[in-house]
Amino acid sequence: MFRNRTLNDTEQTPNPQEGELYRRLIIAGKVFNIYYGYYEDYERYGHYNEPMPIYPNFREYPEYAENGMPIITAMQDVCRLYSGGAAGDSCADCIHFRKCEELFGLCSHPDNRRSAGQDPLALKGIKTNL
Repeated sequence: MFRNRTLNDTEQTPNPQEGELYRRLIIAGKVFNIYYGYYEDYERYGHYNEPMPIYPNFREYPEYAENGMPIITAMQDVCRLYSGGAAGDSCADCIHFRKCEELFGLCSHPDNRRSAGQDPLALKGIKTNL
């Protein structure tokens, strides 16, 4: 369906620095830059305090493939349409998760698809002027 690829296939940096590029990926025809950083401020000071790859927050800022399927990450919290095992902690556990590159995937549930021209925030129940 979609061709996903890594734009730079370099070795992982031995001592990554915050803000440094981890990878540039093409997922469903869209380019995503993944940088090293921290999800929470306290992670800077813990036992393992090296920066990690920070993936986009698609719950807050949705992105869609051309066919309307939402682009998601495997570690996202499940949505109301989750269908899978009892654990159900992340999208990767759902039968609708279609793995792409790295931790990226697409949600194949028809109710999560966006129609052409539909405002992505409207799918989240946020009213806009579009």
